[in-house]
Amino acid sequence: MERMPFRHLLMAVALLLLLAAALAGIARQARRDQAELPLAFLTPAPAKLSAFGFAGALAGMRRVAADWAYIEMLQYYGTGRNRLDNSFQGVIPLADEIFWLDPHFRFGILYTAAIMGFNEGHLAEAISLLQRAARTDPSYPRYRLYLAGLTYRKAHDDPRALQILELMVEEPDRPEILVRTLGNLYIKNKQWPKVRAYWMRVVMTDKDPRTLWEARLALAQAAQHGN
Repeated sequence: MERMPFRHLLMAVALLLLLAAALAGIARQARRDQAELPLAFLTPAPAKLSAFGFAGALAGMRRVAADWAYIEMLQYYGTGRNRLDNSFQGVIPLADEIFWLDPHFRFGILYTAAIMGFNEGHLAEAISLLQRAARTDPSYPRYRLYLAGLTYRKAHDDPRALQILELMVEEPDRPEILVRTLGNLYIKNKQWPKVRAYWMRVVMTDKDPRTLWEARLALAQAAQHGN
């Protein structure tokens, strides 16, 4: 039996991945802004646009390609060895790709900006992403809220940054990473009563496995510091 040429195999795999991303995005499509996207390449493409993003843009499937770029970003960030890449430097071009493909992908933009800015210290890049998103989608107030929090972080104004984060985590669909970031800032500032109260609340209300794991560690650390 003749084998399928390798390039054809790659194309078949790419099509399957595209279909999987499309199915995964169906539920989210009904919840997000359906503003029309500009035709492919009417806006300058990112310098490191992936082959999948390029194909998705040409095929008129930019939202699906943005979903896939977001999944790729999560996989990259979830791989510990990539931390050696200058604090997950590879998230930055993926953030640019997500925004270029679908500038109305609000949750993906917020989550990626939170990773870059609050977790990995790529503050300038996170602020730039949110500024572009706010200009494109000015009716969405969370971009400016996140911008304020990151601006205070950049200015080393932790008390003001904490105030903004405390507002962010009360949002019902906030990125889970913000829950962990706020709790870890309490630990960094040695606010042990707040550490205990905050992480106990998280244990009682949160369902994310990684967040609950960090909550147990935080409470054990707080127990060592008494009152």
